[in-house]
Amino acid sequence: TSKMAALVRVLSLGVVSHQLAHSARASSALGRQGVAGARMLSGDGLYNIKSVMEEVQAGDAQLLDCRELDEWQAGHLKDAIFAPLSALTVGELPPHVQPDEKIYVHCKAGVRVHRAAPLLRQLGCESVIPLQEGFVDLLQLGMAPSEQ
Repeated sequence: TSKMAALVRVLSLGVVSHQLAHSARASSALGRQGVAGARMLSGDGLYNIKSVMEEVQAGDAQLLDCRELDEWQAGHLKDAIFAPLSALTVGELPPHVQPDEKIYVHCKAGVRVHRAAPLLRQLGCESVIPLQEGFVDLLQLGMAPSEQ
């Protein structure tokens, strides 16, 4: 009976392992699809990139770029406001930022936004949503690059 119980445990682990691998592949494939209508999860809930683009273009939300000057100068999004993390860290809110409006914040890879978002809140910004997509991802999803 102990051999049978051991066999059942091994088979169970194999099934769970297969399910986890399948789930990871499916999740990875969804992430690679780059669908502008896909709903993404940030620390502040779900958002939809297509809606983000529409809100920013309509002036209903602001898009902040928390990358540093050299990155900004190498290329940035058309409707973005330059708000480097280094400035936010020392308590400087860029002059064009309207703290009472909805703010989406992006960076190169979706990492610095999680440091920038709480800093923006501390500086009086009420609705801050960090985007998990980085600069290149946002371009691929249809956000327009700046012509500068």
